[in-house]
Amino acid sequence: MQAIESIALGIRLLGIFLFVMLLKDMPQIIESINLYKSVSQGTGNLMYIYLGISIAAIFLSLIMIKFPISVSKLLYAKSIHASPQLSSDLEIAKVTGITILGVYILSWAIPDLVNNIIGLVQANTYAAYDEANIAYIWNSLITTILEIIIGLYCAINSNGIVKLISRLRA
Repeated sequence: MQAIESIALGIRLLGIFLFVMLLKDMPQIIESINLYKSVSQGTGNLMYIYLGISIAAIFLSLIMIKFPISVSKLLYAKSIHASPQLSSDLEIAKVTGITILGVYILSWAIPDLVNNIIGLVQANTYAAYDEANIAYIWNSLITTILEIIIGLYCAINSNGIVKLISRLRA
């Protein structure tokens, strides 16, 4: 099995996982839209944006399921100098695992980013004594941005975790 094929297998598995999770959450999203529409007109429109992003993520997961080799070619290093030397099946597994881990981190961090941005937009409706919730949203947003950076680093650079650990140890 080549490295591209093993990455494609992981991409397909992540696509199936993402599809199932989004379908599981879709009734809750629709119910939230109805709830926000009954409470306030302005915040209901934000939920439509969240619904649109969720539907786009469903299409992305279907692309990951149907065309995993094309997606893995986008994630795999293009040049010989940038690609890792694959000397054994263990090296292929390491490259595959790191890339899949990066895509997995991105699969939960990007929806969290959307959720945090919606929370910040709604923060102007919070009362002055609700500063703890606003601080929590900002902390969540900063954490989510760090997760996205780590996920991108691992997905794009297949030796990302090894380099990250060596930098943290030094």
